[in-house]
Amino acid sequence: MEGLSWNELWTVFVDFLANQYLLGKTDIEIARAVTGRAVRWSGTVARMNLGSKYVPGVELSMGSYRVELRDGRHIGQEYLYLHVSDTTSWLRTNVGDHVQFVGQIKKSHERSPFLPVGLIIDEEQNWIAITLAIRDCVRTS
Repeated sequence: MEGLSWNELWTVFVDFLANQYLLGKTDIEIARAVTGRAVRWSGTVARMNLGSKYVPGVELSMGSYRVELRDGRHIGQEYLYLHVSDTTSWLRTNVGDHVQFVGQIKKSHERSPFLPVGLIIDEEQNWIAITLAIRDCVRTS
């Protein structure tokens, strides 16, 4: 998998975010680097929610990959919720299926009080969770 960029492999994205955090980048600076960019990742379906009136989507387990930082904290995110506007490619998908998908990291100017990507620090758990808004996700395999 050498040579893949962060928008092609989830673990490289987590590494990228950890590096940005260690460089002292703010959530806004990190968001600028990734907003509106297409991603092609894979994960295991944990929950299907295609019938939702407000936010139809699929929850994926991305595995337990995390980066241990020098200060003892870890950065990562085990689950992602993918916004699905067209459910066609997901109709024959079942919980437990390993899938590949393409989607787009939400643009900062889209209506939402949240940044498209963020880092939430949980001091109690020594954990930095990744928040990520991915839209228009289509299953590719």
